[in-house]
Amino acid sequence: MKPATPAADPGPLAPPVGALNALCQYEAAAVETYDQALKRFEDHPFYADLRTIRYHHETAAGVLRDHVRNFGSEPPPGFGPWVVLLVDQSNPETILASLHEAEEQGVNEYERVMQAEELPQECRFALRSEVLPHCHEDLDTLAAMISASAKKG
Repeated sequence: MKPATPAADPGPLAPPVGALNALCQYEAAAVETYDQALKRFEDHPFYADLRTIRYHHETAAGVLRDHVRNFGSEPPPGFGPWVVLLVDQSNPETILASLHEAEEQGVNEYERVMQAEELPQECRFALRSEVLPHCHEDLDTLAAMISASAKKG
């Protein structure tokens, strides 16, 4: 097996690459988390919505990886799910609340990164136009699922 080639030093591009890499890892963790959640919701009416949210994170990860590569760097691998406790939870409301909380933290992180001076305008534009709208949509979808689940219970 050939050893991995170290990523080139991005030099002055280190701050935006670092921020984009952190978001990339966030998105990879989100995909893994939704993979876990989908197993819990296989025969549930919320399955399709959760699958859509997972797809949004997968798409966002792709956008971020492309930007990292455009800077001449290589994106990092994922580092596991956001919410490890999903595996042990059977209560749908608790799982949905955990997902909603993680989504809120993600939106806050995107907003923080976009305010950074060193992030190039094309990256900000991509995040604002391609990623954040889905983040807000996903938050609304999860809030609706939580509300519907509470009404049933």
